[in-house]
Formats: sequence, structure tokens, C-alpha cells
Amino acid sequence: MRMAKQAAGKAASDTDALVVKKKLDPSGIPLLTLVLFIICAIVSLTLGAVNYVTAPRIAAFQKELADKSRKMVLEADSFVETPNSRIFQGLKGGEPIGFAIQVAPRGYGGTVKMMVGIDLSGKITGVSVISHTETPGIGTKIKNTDWLQQFIGKTKGLKYGAGVDAISGATISSKAVLAGINEALDLVLSDGGSK
Repeated sequence: MRMAKQAAGKAASDTDALVVKKKLDPSGIPLLTLVLFIICAIVSLTLGAVNYVTAPRIAAFQKELADKSRKMVLEADSFVETPNSRIFQGLKGGEPIGFAIQVAPRGYGGTVKMMVGIDLSGKITGVSVISHTETPGIGTKIKNTDWLQQFIGKTKGLKYGAGVDAISGATISSKAVLAGINEALDLVLSDGGSK
């Protein structure tokens, strides 16, 4: 019994020896603060420098992607921004031929970013789904070009069942695309693209 108490006392003293409590010297706080400030300043300057170097490249890349998506829906040589930053007027040979409109309706899984091309007579020239977060396998069928082709040549007032088919199993995603197309048509036709 005596040995058990000694063994228990020794184990407790070993544990106490492992726990070392050290008090922070208040005179060291300014030095720690300075070191932390220097580290934060270096990291901030590095991030700022990287942003300064890469920002023009990123902007040029985004502009190139936007131009490509506009040209996918409207066969124009160039595009001019209208007062509405989502609407771009397409020019061919310096003459207006239609509009490329960026819309972002809400789908099943989130926002569906789209580009819709509309000619001067109000007919759809092309539809492109730029990005989405719809359900893989079912909702992603909204990017299918065969399905999107059904909208070309159509005009305002589109409804499912009236010459427009939804994707089976992806009704909400299909309705989002239709809502985006109707929004684009409304934007252009209500104010001639300057809205």
C-alpha cells in the first residue's frame, strides 16, 4: 500500500514537472507587437504588388472572355456598351445589327449567367449559358446547344408548351433559362437597348 502511494505521488510530481507555466514579461509586448506589425506589413505589401502586376492581365482576360461570349450569340465585329452596362450593341461594318445582353436569372442551384443575342427586329440570334451551379447531370443540360437552338428566331412572350420545350427532370433550371431570355427581350424591346 505504501508503495502504491509513493508511485501515485511520483506520477503526480512527474505530471507537474511536465506542465510549465511561464508568465509573459510585460516588457516584451512592444517587441512582439512590432514583429507582428512588420510581418503584416510585408504580407500586405506582397499582396498589393501581386494585385498591381496581375490586375491588368485579369481585366484583359475577362474582357476577352466577355467578347467571345457576345460573339457566340451575335455575329458582330465589335460591341459598344449602352447606358445599361448589361446591354452591348453589336456592330458589323460600323452599322448596328443587334444586341448582346447579359442576364443572370435564379436557377435551382443558384445564379445562371447567360448571354442572349437579339437582332434589330427583336428575334433571338443566340443563347449561351456562361456559368451556372445547377445539379450535375440533370441541370447542366441547360448548356446543351441542341436544346438552346430552339430559342433562335423566337421573339417576346416565350412560354413552355408554346413552341418551347423544357428539359425533363430539370424544370427549374429550364425555367431559369426561359426567364433570362424573356428578361433580355424585355430589356431590349422596351427601350431599344438603352434601358
